[in-house]
Amino acid sequence: MKNGKLQHCKLIQKKGEEVGKFKVTIVGDAGDANYVTDTELFTKEHMEEFALEGLRDLREKASLPRELSHYDNEYDLPIPSNFHDGYCHTLVSVTVEFLGEEGKVWTLEY
Repeated sequence: MKNGKLQHCKLIQKKGEEVGKFKVTIVGDAGDANYVTDTELFTKEHMEEFALEGLRDLREKASLPRELSHYDNEYDLPIPSNFHDGYCHTLVSVTVEFLGEEGKVWTLEY
């Protein structure tokens, strides 16, 4: 970062609890263009045995507008709340990343 606007910034390699885990980030629309994000870390074992199936279920059952608020979430995924009476009404995005031991971040396509 020797030139440009980032020259006085420092990149810090992630360490600790995120290394070797999957980071699941779900964004929902709570109405009136209010977007809410919820993120959770999963171990490889939990991802393989439980969360991956849940993410596929979420994609299948709540990918259309206004379906997220009716999703039963039997897999206990980190689904954003609308702060009133339940989940956000519409699923905006789901991102799954894996932070490897060497510091590289991988996006999981499922």
